[in-house]
Amino acid sequence: MPKPTIMLAIVAVTAVFVSTGEAYDLQVVPTTLTNNVMAGFPPSNQYFIVTNAATGTFDYSATFTSDWINACTPSNGTLGSFANDVITVAYSNSISSWPAGTASNTTIMIASTNAPGATQTVAVAMNVVAQPMLILDPLSVTQTVAKGLNPITKQFKIWNGSVAPVVPMAYTLTVSNGSPELI
Repeated sequence: MPKPTIMLAIVAVTAVFVSTGEAYDLQVVPTTLTNNVMAGFPPSNQYFIVTNAATGTFDYSATFTSDWINACTPSNGTLGSFANDVITVAYSNSISSWPAGTASNTTIMIASTNAPGATQTVAVAMNVVAQPMLILDPLSVTQTVAKGLNPITKQFKIWNGSVAPVVPMAYTLTVSNGSPELI
């Protein structure tokens, strides 16, 4: 008698609700939004996508309880099979008055009203960072060189002297001496 063959397979499984022959698969991407806003400035809008990855049609709503989120637009909708909506998250301008180092977290819940148990969440983090502060040491570098002699090397340092958390900064260095032909 031949030996039985054992076969192994790896299968991806998605939880799908099926009722009266229709399937619902509520998906949200991304599931995390992080906004690092500079102190004194309003935060930019962010976006996530709600998708029906199955053949049924369902209604959904996006809700939140944080007072620093102004709106999720659209806040509700109907998704047919394999359709999606882009949701805009608008933040309150009051965040511009938060001091650097402030962090707050909340959750946006996306739930279907006619696909029982179909609920997803988007974690939202707001972090206020300090404005960059350009520091030079020394503040100026000067050198007088007699004709026929070579200049000596002079150095200076440039850094972001802001308090933590620090945001990256870019700067442009311009050299001038009143005699462009000497540069």
